[in-house]
Amino acid sequence: MKNSIAIFTILLVGTILGVAALNNHNSINNSQTPTPTIQPAGNPTDIPQPTLEPTPTAPTATIIPKPSILMVISPTNKAYSTNSIELTYNINSKVLWSYYSIDASDYVDVQHLLRDNGWISFKGNTTLNLSEGPHRLKIAVQTEESRFSGVPIAYQTIDFVIDITNAP
Repeated sequence: MKNSIAIFTILLVGTILGVAALNNHNSINNSQTPTPTIQPAGNPTDIPQPTLEPTPTAPTATIIPKPSILMVISPTNKAYSTNSIELTYNINSKVLWSYYSIDASDYVDVQHLLRDNGWISFKGNTTLNLSEGPHRLKIAVQTEESRFSGVPIAYQTIDFVIDITNAP
């Protein structure tokens, strides 16, 4: 009989603890569920609803750089009576690099400018010392503004003659 009472006591305590745990569990779950509130008929409350419309974004501006405008001031297409000619030019943007060639026979692309092919690097205006006779000056200038444009390099060609024998 003592064994029966001990088993009965254990079962009773286990049942009581189980019911208490179950009630505790239910009260926690019920407190997380919102309880409906009743609003008076004369005072409606707007409840914000989620929108499905996308948030508008500002349009992005696309900047298209303008090609640089190279204007050679000297020499011009005329005869000169001296072999010392000023190479002066104007351009509407900051110059990254500039090259010139005298009497080059072929067009040279950018990848070949740095090879020894008659193109000479220069900065700003410079003086050319040339022999007597006809000459063709080609100038290539890369600017900061036109670096990423469709026409990244400004070119200009000037034909002129140095005629010292017919000096005035």
